[in-house]
Amino acid sequence: MTRPVLILGAAATLPADLAALGNWSGPVMAVNRAGDFYPGRLDHWVSLHPEQLGGFMAERGGDLSMTTWCQREDPATRVDVVPQAVPCSGSSGLFAVRIALGILKARRVVLAGMPMDGSPHFYDAGRRSGPSFVPYRPEWRRAARDEFDGRVRSLSGWTADLLGRPDPAWLEG
Repeated sequence: MTRPVLILGAAATLPADLAALGNWSGPVMAVNRAGDFYPGRLDHWVSLHPEQLGGFMAERGGDLSMTTWCQREDPATRVDVVPQAVPCSGSSGLFAVRIALGILKARRVVLAGMPMDGSPHFYDAGRRSGPSFVPYRPEWRRAARDEFDGRVRSLSGWTADLLGRPDPAWLEG
């Protein structure tokens, strides 16, 4: 893959992150509920929660031709790939990054809506803060140090501080 893979998380920062990124023409991977929010084409949909993915897909409707990835199969959900060699620790978002880099062999990954800083989800508009991602941060730090090799950038929050933000030169590779 020459264009980076854009991975969509479900934080309230997602709309602003997408606006800052501008028109996207590369592959798109959604994590959890981000897939039913994003109106554009999805190439992949990832979750550590296959029991919920079917509901997210039903909410999206329309084109469901993307490849679905989960850490296990679920009888009620279409799961296309269960990647046994991909570690599941560190959040569904980190699972998605590992799929993009390790299995899809993406050269670069851009995170949108994945600040991992306690921002609320976009579907929790009235909340001031979201879930605590502090327990996931050690695994993200380890992955950034041992696996990412500068190939992952983020558009907002703690992950942008950890990984850096993508600039036009980095996006073009």
